[in-house]
Amino acid sequence: MRNHYNTSPSEYEALRDGYVADRRVAIVSEALRRCGTAPQVVLELGCGSGKLTGRLAALFPGCRFTGLDVDERMVAYACATYRAPNLLFALRDATSAAGLPPCEFMYSVDLLHHITDQLGCLFAARRALPTGGHWLLLEPNILNPTVFLAQERMRRAGLGEDHLRPWVVEPLMRRAGFAIAAKRYAFSFPSHWRRLPAALRWLERGAERLPLAAGNVIYLLRGC
Repeated sequence: MRNHYNTSPSEYEALRDGYVADRRVAIVSEALRRCGTAPQVVLELGCGSGKLTGRLAALFPGCRFTGLDVDERMVAYACATYRAPNLLFALRDATSAAGLPPCEFMYSVDLLHHITDQLGCLFAARRALPTGGHWLLLEPNILNPTVFLAQERMRRAGLGEDHLRPWVVEPLMRRAGFAIAAKRYAFSFPSHWRRLPAALRWLERGAERLPLAAGNVIYLLRGC
């Protein structure tokens, strides 16, 4: 069982590379483009090794990207590995009393289920966003039996994992001042697969409409 907390930044990055990483880029890119006026300041909470933020900064040179993470090793690796005029990485706790930098759009991948004070994180994110600003979250889907068992094993092993429980977190989202603008599911094949043939990609698009068959739940929150 290997995750953010017991691997080196380069190992962690390699574990998350491949087809799923490419789709994450596509999902965040699509959300950015659908926001109407392109956001000028974009924030990633829990940027890890920085690769996703680095790739997005290259695709959207007119936006300023900041990646934040609580792990000093990850931030140091990201700063050394991904460099661009519109890209910055910093050490910051998503629930810090110091708050989060102001932004117009933020995104996170596998972040909220790690955080004990989820309401504090949601309030911090809401303060950083203007009214109408968006936060895109990709989180493990507790309804998928394979994902549930994997998360439960890591939780019991003390690896900083827990489940994202929609019936708990969705009321917290609203309490913090967010509306759930969209909710959907994605990723029906193992995340460590490097490639997915075209036929399986077509099959995945159909299968992930069923919550039990999808590995991730995706929320798009809008600040009210």
